[in-house]
Amino acid sequence: MCRHCPPGTGWCSRSCPASPAGGHGTDRGKPRADAIAAVHAVTRDPRLLGIQAGVAMADPQGIGGPTVELLRAAGADMEIAEKPRC
Repeated sequence: MCRHCPPGTGWCSRSCPASPAGGHGTDRGKPRADAIAAVHAVTRDPRLLGIQAGVAMADPQGIGGPTVELLRAAGADMEIAEKPRC
């Protein structure tokens, strides 16, 4: 749960400004290509993108799906993302 959501909800709703499912603030509704370009502005390294996708996949709240899909579209190495840790 974030500071934007009502107590007791346990996760962000699509209407939450911090919702990973619906984008963030003024970025909602922007083309997918813009989101991929923003990721690529940080890194294009498939390994690093794969590590971050793995982090999103491990989200105990189960709301990391849109992030995983964005990182996959940006070129994340999904073998790294899906590799078991521990």
